[in-house]
Amino acid sequence: MAAKRPSLIPIRDSVVADALGSPESWWSEWSNFMSGPGANERLGLVRSVATEAGALHLSHLRVLDIVIWMHHSTTPEASGGSVGP
Repeated sequence: MAAKRPSLIPIRDSVVADALGSPESWWSEWSNFMSGPGANERLGLVRSVATEAGALHLSHLRVLDIVIWMHHSTTPEASGGSVGP
């Protein structure tokens, strides 16, 4: 669903699932953040940086998903390490 409707459905992978906790609270965590004060402004700022980096068509929801993954992942890609040979 997340691939078909990226503006409506967040991605759920192991990193995001660990960050947000149990499936019962998962939707409420997303909802609380997205409807909280200042969420659009903060996500807009992150999105503007992503746009400058070439990610032109990302929704606020997708940007938040990426930020959660980058913050909670232990992979070299998330920490700014190099990817590939």
